[in-house]
Amino acid sequence: MDRGAVDGGAGATLTLAAIVGQALAGTTVTNAASVTAADQPDYDTTNNSASAAVTVQSADLALSMSVDRPTPNVGDTVTFAVNLANEGPHTATGIAVTDLLPPGLSYASHSASQGGYVGGTGLWTVGTLSSGAGAVLTLSAVIGSGVGGAITNTATITAAGPFDP
Repeated sequence: MDRGAVDGGAGATLTLAAIVGQALAGTTVTNAASVTAADQPDYDTTNNSASAAVTVQSADLALSMSVDRPTPNVGDTVTFAVNLANEGPHTATGIAVTDLLPPGLSYASHSASQGGYVGGTGLWTVGTLSSGAGAVLTLSAVIGSGVGGAITNTATITAAGPFDP
């Protein structure tokens, strides 16, 4: 920055760019600047500082799952309902959920209230959810032969922005 003189009425601008870290999600950050030195007397010091605040957006995404038949037989079709909710306070973007069926379950069909699902990878690309909104993935699978005991199907939020603290 040029430290040369600034003539009366003229100004100088300093532009700073910063990257917001995940630890700041949901908080308000204030940046302040002030005049710390001048070669000439300053007769009005009431305008020698300024600040700007930003509220770092955050969203609280919640995932739950239920199954229609918790005690199926071999060859039966079970349907999982994967429920995703944005409990706020801001809109969440870039949301993806992974629900890859475990061994013993064969993919039959799906429907998604929002976004798209790829059975081979288990990736549900949800996209954007406003605060207070939700989306549902319904996933049907057939119980394979040779399966004995409990089978656990797990869904995980694998991408979300702004940050979900």
